[in-house]
Amino acid sequence: MSALGFYNPTDYRIESSLSSSSSTKDRFEDLGVEDFLRLMVAQLQNQDPLNPSDNQDMLNQLNAMRQIVSSDKLANSMEAIMLGQSVATASNLLGKTVKGTNQLGEETTGTVDRVVFESGTPKVYVGLYALQLDSITEITDKPDDNRQAVTE
Repeated sequence: MSALGFYNPTDYRIESSLSSSSSTKDRFEDLGVEDFLRLMVAQLQNQDPLNPSDNQDMLNQLNAMRQIVSSDKLANSMEAIMLGQSVATASNLLGKTVKGTNQLGEETTGTVDRVVFESGTPKVYVGLYALQLDSITEITDKPDDNRQAVTE
């Protein structure tokens, strides 16, 4: 927001320092309910007193805000469900033999001996090698006899 509290669209654009071009990233997806309320209050404060906003327009904006809040709650719920599913999946792999690509890009086969959460993402460990759930290509119930990780 600008210093006077007015909406300025340039406040929601940033320069990308990752590329050499002058590309910009649209940050409207970062706006939350509080930002929407600030915009609506600023609109009400700055409207023409001789030509106020129509009640139907205000109702439409309130409905849009309700939809944003509902979508936000739904997205948070889905994220929590997906995290719970990942936790259950990773926990169920303990003691099972898996085959997949480890963090070094090597094919690894062995028994899962622990599960670690890094940045909200579960990783299973086969010996010293970490495997993300989406890199596992084979799962068997029979644990390896030597319980050591094998890399190729």
